[in-house]
Amino acid sequence: MEKKIDPKQHKYESSYRNSRGMLMVFSLFLFALGVFYLIGAVYYFSTPDSFDSSVLFNAVLDFILFSIWSPVFLVFIAYLYPDVNEDERGLHFKFLFKTYDISWSEIIETKAARPLGFRLRYGATLVVTRSRLTFFHRLYGLVYGKTNNPSLVISSRISDYSSLTKSIAENIKLNRRKIK
Repeated sequence: MEKKIDPKQHKYESSYRNSRGMLMVFSLFLFALGVFYLIGAVYYFSTPDSFDSSVLFNAVLDFILFSIWSPVFLVFIAYLYPDVNEDERGLHFKFLFKTYDISWSEIIETKAARPLGFRLRYGATLVVTRSRLTFFHRLYGLVYGKTNNPSLVISSRISDYSSLTKSIAENIKLNRRKIK
């Protein structure tokens, strides 16, 4: 029997949520800049008098850098610490305007989040899951916990952090008892 949990919202301060929006706008700007470079190179390439393959190569490189790599990196950073809702079914959070659910039975373990093996100045917990989350959540697992499983990073700067981590730990114990 699952433990009855009152629905709770765990949020980060508004400055963090505002910076998430700014990073998303900046990633859109970089995408547009990369497309601009590519269009400029195609136009330059199409004029018969000025054929230079290095210009096209540089423009394609700029396109990849600005339109693909930078937005991916900025989305990774912007959604690293999402606001988390908790209820009797599990954890819920938004990523790129879509809500994802992690049921309590899908949580494998929690461990200290250690980016590339380094300790953080503040506490953070990595929630390792069996859920089908996004490619970014697999990257979070690889970077912060050396695991291939999709993971959710929860910083100690979220509201009521200790209650959230305690609730997750209790539900992991309950699920382990059910399995036995």
